[in-house]
Amino acid sequence: MSLSSLEAVKSAKVLGVTLRDDLKWNGHVSNITAQASQRIYLLKQLKRAGIDRVSLIQFYYACIRSVLEYASQAFHASLRGYLSDQIKRIEKRALRIVYPELSYREALANANLMPLFERRENY
Repeated sequence: MSLSSLEAVKSAKVLGVTLRDDLKWNGHVSNITAQASQRIYLLKQLKRAGIDRVSLIQFYYACIRSVLEYASQAFHASLRGYLSDQIKRIEKRALRIVYPELSYREALANANLMPLFERRENY
């Protein structure tokens, strides 16, 4: 097969990371925030079922935060501010479900979590 017969594509998903021909991360961030949003629905259902906060935070950490952090080493350095804010909104939504009476910073402290942006910075 010659190189001239390869098809050029605008974006491709490789190992769960959406890569675009212009090297922007919009597609990947859209995909991970969509996946995390679906899991936030499950977090709401667990809260309605009366699950304790420790278990809710464990669910958040295992099922939501892991999606938001997937491949962050690859994209963090070139991530635009508005995309980072999009990821942060998902984190805020999840913490607001678990700790509705606390601010974002207080909820992070109470759950003993570091903000996602700071975690990406520390990688």
